[in-house]
Amino acid sequence: MNIESLMDDAFAAYIGHEWDKAHALSKQILSAAPLKPWMEGAARRILAHSCIAFSMNRDDPTKRSFRQSAIQEAQQSIAAYSRDPETDPKILAESYVVLGLAQQLMGFAVDSMEAKIGFNREAIASTEKALQLNPQNPEALRNIEKFRKTESVNASEGGGTKSASGGGGCFIATAATGSAFASEVIELAAFRDDVLLQNQIGRVLVQLYYAISPPIAAVIAQSKSLRRIVLSVLVRPAAQTVATLRNRTLGARDQ
Repeated sequence: MNIESLMDDAFAAYIGHEWDKAHALSKQILSAAPLKPWMEGAARRILAHSCIAFSMNRDDPTKRSFRQSAIQEAQQSIAAYSRDPETDPKILAESYVVLGLAQQLMGFAVDSMEAKIGFNREAIASTEKALQLNPQNPEALRNIEKFRKTESVNASEGGGTKSASGGGGCFIATAATGSAFASEVIELAAFRDDVLLQNQIGRVLVQLYYAISPPIAAVIAQSKSLRRIVLSVLVRPAAQTVATLRNRTLGARDQ
């Protein structure tokens, strides 16, 4: 099979989210150097995205390794595309989007708060570059909002303290995920700030939650099995639901 056919198969696997196949094919393509800049750029972007996908459902140390590999491959994809003066800016933007996603996810995988903040700022910068190249890139538009919300999350891993005026942590979600910077915590905090705190009933519910949740969160945080149960049964479904409700509410306000 020639290199063009391998590239077609790799793109098909990439579009179909067949990550094992996409990963293997992109590695095979990259082993056939030298490559044209556009082909190297595309293969490395596919490889970076497959590394991100592999990292998403892992709790072991390989999660961090895959995300670091994704950052490196996305950077090399950008370098390869940049060597070709005829590269479509929209194509280059896609690699910056993947780089930004990998950087933000790497922030979730590190322990140091300084490192978390640093990776998230890099993710914002990469995504802003993607939007400079293609202001209509839908994934970049979605990600930049999430990354900026991450930047505003309470820096305390324990969730910190909270008044009903906004900001601060979500105790139970933070205990279940193990991080105040987890995507579920960010979604729930955004729903609190953008929806609940905008009306009287919502503010009462927030005050009630902050009155009763700290001791519950403390119990959850002490048990690894309980954290997993609460995360899968409560926190993740709740985050998905409130994300939909928040988008509908904000959409209705804009009309």
